[in-house]
Amino acid sequence: MKVIILGAGQVGYSIARYLAFEENDITMVDHSADLLKRISDKLDVQPVVGFASHPDVLKQAGAEEADLLIAVTASDEVNMIACEAAQSLFQIETKIARIRHQSYLKPAWSNMFSPDRLAIDVIISPEIEVARALDRSTQIPGAFEVIPLVLNQIKVIGVRCHAQSPIINTPLRLLPGLFSTLDIAIICISRGDKAFFPDENDVLEVNDEIHFLVKHDDIAQAMQVFGYYESDSRRMVIIGGGSIGKTLAMEIELNQPDVTAKLIEKDQGRSEAAARFLKNIEVIYLMERLNNFF
Repeated sequence: MKVIILGAGQVGYSIARYLAFEENDITMVDHSADLLKRISDKLDVQPVVGFASHPDVLKQAGAEEADLLIAVTASDEVNMIACEAAQSLFQIETKIARIRHQSYLKPAWSNMFSPDRLAIDVIISPEIEVARALDRSTQIPGAFEVIPLVLNQIKVIGVRCHAQSPIINTPLRLLPGLFSTLDIAIICISRGDKAFFPDENDVLEVNDEIHFLVKHDDIAQAMQVFGYYESDSRRMVIIGGGSIGKTLAMEIELNQPDVTAKLIEKDQGRSEAAARFLKNIEVIYLMERLNNFF
Protein backbone atom coordinates (compact mmCIF):
# COMPACT_ATOMS: atom_id res chain seq x y z
CA MET A 1 0.00 0.00 0.00
CA LYS A 2 1.24 3.49 -0.88
CA VAL A 3 0.92 5.84 2.09
CA ILE A 4 1.59 9.56 2.43
CA ILE A 5 2.21 10.89 5.93
CA LEU A 6 2.01 14.66 6.40
CA GLY A 7 3.98 15.82 9.41
CA ALA A 8 7.22 14.37 10.71
CA GLY A 9 6.69 15.04 14.41
CA GLN A 10 6.47 12.36 17.08
CA VAL A 11 3.04 11.18 15.95
CA GLY A 12 4.04 11.04 12.29
CA TYR A 13 7.28 9.23 13.11
CA SER A 14 5.47 6.64 15.26
CA ILE A 15 2.96 5.96 12.49
CA ALA A 16 5.71 5.71 9.88
CA ARG A 17 7.70 3.29 12.02
CA TYR A 18 4.69 1.02 12.42
CA LEU A 19 3.72 1.11 8.74
CA ALA A 20 7.31 0.63 7.60
CA PHE A 21 7.45 -2.55 9.66
CA GLU A 22 4.48 -3.78 7.61
CA GLU A 23 6.48 -3.10 4.42
CA ASN A 24 4.28 -0.32 3.03
CA ASP A 25 5.51 2.24 0.50
CA ILE A 26 5.72 5.40 2.63
CA THR A 27 6.34 9.03 1.68
CA MET A 28 6.68 11.58 4.45
CA VAL A 29 6.14 15.33 3.97
CA ASP A 30 7.35 18.08 6.29
CA HIS A 31 8.72 21.61 6.01
CA SER A 32 11.83 20.63 8.02
CA ALA A 33 14.52 19.03 5.88
CA ASP A 34 16.61 18.19 8.96
CA LEU A 35 13.73 16.36 10.64
CA LEU A 36 13.00 14.38 7.49
CA LYS A 37 16.66 13.43 7.12
CA ARG A 38 16.82 12.09 10.67
CA ILE A 39 13.73 9.98 10.08
CA SER A 40 14.76 8.71 6.63
CA ASP A 41 18.11 7.66 8.12
CA LYS A 42 16.20 5.35 10.48
CA LEU A 43 13.21 4.27 8.41
CA ASP A 44 12.57 3.25 4.82
CA VAL A 45 10.56 6.35 3.86
CA GLN A 46 10.76 8.78 0.95
CA PRO A 47 11.16 12.36 2.27
CA VAL A 48 9.53 15.34 0.58
CA VAL A 49 10.24 18.84 1.88
CA GLY A 50 7.35 21.25 1.55
CA PHE A 51 4.12 22.65 2.93
CA ALA A 52 1.80 19.70 3.55
CA SER A 53 -1.44 21.08 2.09
CA HIS A 54 -0.01 22.55 -1.11
CA PRO A 55 -1.23 20.62 -4.18
CA ASP A 56 2.15 20.66 -5.90
CA VAL A 57 3.79 19.20 -2.79
CA LEU A 58 1.14 16.47 -2.58
CA LYS A 59 1.71 15.67 -6.24
CA GLN A 60 5.46 15.47 -5.67
CA ALA A 61 4.75 13.07 -2.81
CA GLY A 62 2.92 10.76 -5.21
CA ALA A 63 -0.67 11.62 -4.32
CA GLU A 64 -1.89 10.50 -7.75
CA GLU A 65 -1.01 6.88 -6.90
CA ALA A 66 -1.56 6.97 -3.11
CA ASP A 67 -4.01 4.66 -1.32
CA LEU A 68 -3.92 6.39 2.06
CA LEU A 69 -3.14 9.90 3.31
CA ILE A 70 -2.48 10.53 7.01
CA ALA A 71 -2.34 14.23 7.93
CA VAL A 72 -0.76 14.66 11.37
CA THR A 73 0.91 18.06 11.20
CA ALA A 74 0.70 20.40 14.21
CA SER A 75 -1.99 22.47 12.47
CA ASP A 76 -5.59 21.22 12.40
CA GLU A 77 -6.38 23.54 9.54
CA VAL A 78 -3.49 22.29 7.40
CA ASN A 79 -4.61 18.71 8.03
CA MET A 80 -8.17 19.52 6.96
CA ILE A 81 -7.13 21.34 3.79
CA ALA A 82 -4.70 18.57 2.89
CA CYS A 83 -7.51 16.00 3.10
CA GLU A 84 -9.73 18.21 0.95
CA ALA A 85 -7.00 18.51 -1.68
CA ALA A 86 -6.32 14.77 -1.50
CA GLN A 87 -9.97 14.07 -2.27
CA SER A 88 -10.82 16.74 -4.83
CA LEU A 89 -7.55 16.78 -6.78
CA PHE A 90 -6.14 13.27 -6.41
CA GLN A 91 -9.09 11.06 -5.37
CA ILE A 92 -7.13 9.38 -2.58
CA GLU A 93 -9.46 6.72 -1.22
CA THR A 94 -8.81 7.06 2.54
CA LYS A 95 -7.92 10.27 4.40
CA ILE A 96 -7.05 10.43 8.10
CA ALA A 97 -6.62 13.76 9.89
CA ARG A 98 -5.23 14.64 13.27
CA ILE A 99 -7.51 17.20 14.97
CA ARG A 100 -6.18 18.62 18.21
CA HIS A 101 -8.30 21.61 19.16
CA GLN A 102 -11.30 20.64 21.23
CA SER A 103 -13.53 23.31 19.75
CA TYR A 104 -13.56 21.25 16.54
CA LEU A 105 -14.34 18.05 18.45
CA LYS A 106 -17.35 19.13 20.48
CA PRO A 107 -20.39 16.92 19.82
CA ALA A 108 -22.36 20.03 18.79
CA TRP A 109 -20.13 20.39 15.70
CA SER A 110 -19.80 16.70 14.83
CA ASN A 111 -21.69 17.18 11.54
CA MET A 112 -18.78 19.30 10.34
CA PHE A 113 -16.82 16.12 9.69
CA SER A 114 -19.54 14.19 7.87
CA PRO A 115 -18.39 12.87 4.45
CA ASP A 116 -20.52 15.33 2.51
CA ARG A 117 -18.91 18.32 4.24
CA LEU A 118 -15.20 17.61 4.80
CA ALA A 119 -13.23 14.95 2.95
CA ILE A 120 -11.98 13.25 6.12
CA ASP A 121 -12.68 9.56 6.64
CA VAL A 122 -11.18 9.16 10.10
CA ILE A 123 -10.33 11.73 12.79
CA ILE A 124 -7.63 11.01 15.36
CA SER A 125 -6.67 13.05 18.40
CA PRO A 126 -3.73 11.42 20.24
CA GLU A 127 -3.81 13.98 23.05
CA ILE A 128 -7.47 13.29 23.77
CA GLU A 129 -6.94 9.53 23.59
CA VAL A 130 -4.08 9.80 26.12
CA ALA A 131 -6.24 11.93 28.43
CA ARG A 132 -9.15 9.48 28.18
CA ALA A 133 -6.84 6.53 28.88
CA LEU A 134 -5.53 8.32 31.99
CA ASP A 135 -9.09 9.09 33.06
CA ARG A 136 -10.07 5.42 32.70
CA SER A 137 -7.07 4.38 34.79
CA THR A 138 -7.77 6.88 37.57
CA GLN A 139 -11.35 5.60 37.85
CA ILE A 140 -9.93 2.30 39.15
CA PRO A 141 -7.40 2.89 41.98
CA GLY A 142 -4.36 0.70 41.41
CA ALA A 143 -4.82 0.20 37.67
CA PHE A 144 -2.18 1.52 35.30
CA GLU A 145 -4.18 0.64 32.18
CA VAL A 146 -7.87 0.11 31.45
CA ILE A 147 -9.15 -1.01 28.04
CA PRO A 148 -12.94 -1.22 27.57
CA LEU A 149 -14.35 -4.01 25.41
CA VAL A 150 -17.81 -5.15 24.28
CA LEU A 151 -19.51 -1.77 24.79
CA ASN A 152 -17.79 -1.34 28.15
CA GLN A 153 -19.24 -4.56 29.57
CA ILE A 154 -15.81 -6.19 29.83
CA LYS A 155 -12.47 -4.55 30.64
CA VAL A 156 -8.83 -5.46 30.30
CA ILE A 157 -7.11 -4.07 33.41
CA GLY A 158 -3.40 -3.74 34.07
CA VAL A 159 -2.18 -3.86 37.69
CA ARG A 160 1.14 -4.24 39.47
CA CYS A 161 1.42 -6.88 42.16
CA HIS A 162 2.79 -5.67 45.51
CA ALA A 163 3.93 -7.57 48.61
CA GLN A 164 0.50 -7.31 50.25
CA SER A 165 -1.39 -8.74 47.26
CA PRO A 166 -3.37 -11.73 48.63
CA ILE A 167 -2.56 -14.01 45.68
CA ILE A 168 1.23 -13.61 45.60
CA ASN A 169 2.92 -17.02 45.18
CA THR A 170 -0.43 -18.74 44.57
CA PRO A 171 -0.68 -21.02 41.49
CA LEU A 172 -3.22 -19.61 39.07
CA ARG A 173 -5.09 -22.94 38.93
CA LEU A 174 -6.18 -22.39 42.55
CA LEU A 175 -7.80 -18.99 41.96
CA PRO A 176 -11.26 -20.31 40.94
CA GLY A 177 -11.50 -22.20 44.25
CA LEU A 178 -10.32 -19.25 46.34
CA PHE A 179 -12.64 -16.75 44.64
CA SER A 180 -15.60 -18.85 43.53
CA THR A 181 -17.89 -15.84 42.95
CA LEU A 182 -15.39 -14.01 40.75
CA ASP A 183 -14.70 -14.76 37.10
CA ILE A 184 -11.41 -13.25 35.90
CA ALA A 185 -8.85 -14.39 33.35
CA ILE A 186 -5.20 -13.43 33.66
CA ILE A 187 -4.07 -13.05 30.06
CA CYS A 188 -0.52 -11.70 30.33
CA ILE A 189 2.27 -11.34 32.87
CA SER A 190 5.21 -8.95 32.51
CA ARG A 191 8.16 -9.82 34.72
CA GLY A 192 11.31 -7.75 34.39
CA ASP A 193 12.03 -7.41 30.68
CA LYS A 194 9.92 -10.44 29.71
CA ALA A 195 6.22 -10.81 28.98
CA PHE A 196 4.47 -14.16 28.64
CA PHE A 197 1.07 -15.84 28.51
CA PRO A 198 0.63 -17.71 31.80
CA ASP A 199 -0.58 -21.27 32.30
CA GLU A 200 -2.35 -22.72 35.32
CA ASN A 201 0.92 -23.61 37.10
CA ASP A 202 2.40 -20.11 36.99
CA VAL A 203 2.46 -18.01 40.16
CA LEU A 204 2.44 -14.23 40.55
CA GLU A 205 5.49 -12.55 42.05
CA VAL A 206 6.02 -9.16 43.66
CA ASN A 207 6.38 -6.38 41.02
CA ASP A 208 4.76 -8.46 38.28
CA GLU A 209 2.65 -6.38 35.93
CA ILE A 210 -0.39 -8.32 34.83
CA HIS A 211 -3.33 -7.79 32.51
CA PHE A 212 -6.61 -9.55 33.23
CA LEU A 213 -10.13 -9.72 31.79
CA VAL A 214 -13.09 -9.01 34.04
CA LYS A 215 -16.75 -8.04 33.77
CA HIS A 216 -17.46 -4.39 34.50
CA ASP A 217 -19.60 -5.17 37.54
CA ASP A 218 -16.85 -7.31 39.12
CA ILE A 219 -14.03 -4.74 38.92
CA ALA A 220 -14.06 -3.70 42.59
CA GLN A 221 -13.93 -7.31 43.79
CA ALA A 222 -11.23 -8.18 41.26
CA MET A 223 -9.02 -5.30 42.38
CA GLN A 224 -9.30 -6.50 45.99
CA VAL A 225 -7.81 -9.81 44.89
CA PHE A 226 -4.67 -7.89 43.99
CA GLY A 227 -4.71 -5.80 47.17
CA TYR A 228 -6.29 -2.59 45.89
CA TYR A 229 -9.30 -1.14 47.69
CA GLU A 230 -11.49 1.84 46.86
CA SER A 231 -11.39 4.77 49.27
CA ASP A 232 -14.40 6.89 50.19
CA SER A 233 -12.69 10.17 49.28
CA ARG A 234 -10.25 10.67 46.43
CA ARG A 235 -7.97 13.58 45.66
CA MET A 236 -5.90 14.24 42.60
CA VAL A 237 -3.35 16.80 41.39
CA ILE A 238 -2.72 17.33 37.68
CA ILE A 239 0.60 18.98 36.84
CA GLY A 240 0.43 20.86 33.54
CA GLY A 241 -2.51 22.51 31.81
CA GLY A 242 -1.59 21.79 28.21
CA SER A 243 -3.80 19.88 25.81
CA ILE A 244 -3.52 16.57 27.68
CA GLY A 245 -3.73 18.05 31.18
CA LYS A 246 -6.73 20.23 30.41
CA THR A 247 -8.55 17.42 28.60
CA LEU A 248 -7.84 15.03 31.48
CA ALA A 249 -9.28 17.56 33.94
CA MET A 250 -12.41 17.93 31.80
CA GLU A 251 -12.83 14.15 31.59
CA ILE A 252 -12.49 13.86 35.38
CA GLU A 253 -15.12 16.56 35.86
CA LEU A 254 -17.46 14.67 33.55
CA ASN A 255 -16.85 11.08 34.68
CA GLN A 256 -15.64 11.34 38.29
CA PRO A 257 -17.64 14.02 40.12
CA ASP A 258 -16.67 12.51 43.49
CA VAL A 259 -12.97 13.30 42.91
CA THR A 260 -11.47 16.47 44.38
CA ALA A 261 -8.87 17.63 41.86
CA LYS A 262 -6.55 20.56 41.30
CA LEU A 263 -4.68 21.55 38.14
CA ILE A 264 -1.33 23.33 38.46
CA GLU A 265 0.11 25.26 35.52
CA LYS A 266 3.13 27.61 35.38
CA ASP A 267 2.02 29.48 32.26
CA GLN A 268 -0.47 32.23 33.03
CA GLY A 269 -2.21 32.06 29.65
CA ARG A 270 -2.71 28.32 29.88
CA SER A 271 -3.94 28.52 33.46
CA GLU A 272 -6.49 31.19 32.52
CA ALA A 273 -7.66 29.15 29.52
CA ALA A 274 -8.07 26.04 31.67
CA ALA A 275 -9.99 27.99 34.32
CA ARG A 276 -12.50 29.11 31.69
CA PHE A 277 -13.26 25.50 30.74
CA LEU A 278 -13.28 23.92 34.21
CA LYS A 279 -16.14 24.44 36.63
CA ASN A 280 -15.38 22.20 39.61
CA ILE A 281 -11.60 21.73 39.41
CA GLU A 282 -9.43 24.42 40.95
CA VAL A 283 -6.77 25.84 38.64
CA ILE A 284 -3.60 27.10 40.32
CA TYR A 285 -1.22 29.41 38.49
CA LEU A 286 2.28 28.52 39.65
CA MET A 287 4.42 31.64 39.41
CA GLU A 288 7.89 31.24 37.90
CA ARG A 289 9.66 32.02 41.18
CA LEU A 290 8.08 28.95 42.77
CA ASN A 291 9.14 26.55 40.05
CA ASN A 292 12.25 25.41 41.93
CA PHE A 293 10.06 23.77 44.54
CA PHE A 294 8.83 21.22 41.97
